[in-house]
Amino acid sequence: VNTVKETIAAAARAAGRDPGEITLCAATKVQTDDTIRQAIAAGIAVCGENRVQELTAHLAAGAYAGAQVHFIGHLQTNKVKQVVGKAALIHSVDSQRLLQAIDSQAGKLGLVQDILLEVNIAGEESKGGCTPQEAEELAALAEGMDHVRLRGLMAIPPVSPEPGANRPFFAAMRQLFVDIKGKMAHNQDDMDCLSMGMSGDKVRVYFLRKEGFTMGFLDEFKRLAHPYEDEEEDNFEDDFDASPRPIERRERERAPRSEPAYSSPVMDELEARR
Repeated sequence: VNTVKETIAAAARAAGRDPGEITLCAATKVQTDDTIRQAIAAGIAVCGENRVQELTAHLAAGAYAGAQVHFIGHLQTNKVKQVVGKAALIHSVDSQRLLQAIDSQAGKLGLVQDILLEVNIAGEESKGGCTPQEAEELAALAEGMDHVRLRGLMAIPPVSPEPGANRPFFAAMRQLFVDIKGKMAHNQDDMDCLSMGMSGDKVRVYFLRKEGFTMGFLDEFKRLAHPYEDEEEDNFEDDFDASPRPIERRERERAPRSEPAYSSPVMDELEARR
């Protein structure tokens, strides 16, 4: 855990950011109660649970004592009652039906549930999440609800074949975040979170700071015990450049091609709207 935190802090400093702006959310999928307790004892302050059944069992066992728990997996409307009021933040709201179910249940409990909108930023068929346009519509709907508070957006961009090759998707999410926040009439201050990427993206997302990325976000690490196994050591200075042009040149040298590394209808739509 300390190694992960040191890596986050070093990457944040290299990007000119305060390490305190970054929240590490340790995914606890298929972990035992004792493993979760050990992680919290080692310094984990936020646990992320993928499955409602495991969330319920770990809560009953008191496994999350001393830490917040977030729900980061797909949430069905028929299981909303088991999550609302128990998870401090729900990362995976991707439909009007789910949003309304959460608002209704939170109202019955007399509380306000913090949520993130899950965006399928690359339009991948294998992943859940709404489109950027749908995210804007859901954000407007959430703003008028009494028992949900929109804290930001979540996305898992495509796996990068090369270091930094999926950076456009992180930049697109940052822009979508800014666009949606700018349209909020009443709760702009509540939107302070972008949850993006997985372990392989642990360092490079921080470098979006030089492209105007200044909001806090949650970085999910799927492996608690050995977060960096089978990964090469990162060199922050080699990967970071204050100007985007040299970064783009290095990527072309590593993988020459006539077309962009990534293209999707969603990315094309975002580009057209700029």
